[in-house]
Amino acid sequence: MHMNQLKSLPPGAFSHLTKLTRLDLNTNQLKSLPSTLFDRL
Repeated sequence: MHMNQLKSLPPGAFSHLTKLTRLDLNTNQLKSLPSTLFDRL
């Protein structure tokens, strides 16, 4: 998800990706993330 100009991510956006080991959110326009975004990882 690198360089996609993301401005926000909804809560639970990655909840189905239980085996995710690396996530690059670099070079986006994110200002904050929901506190529960990574709960299921």
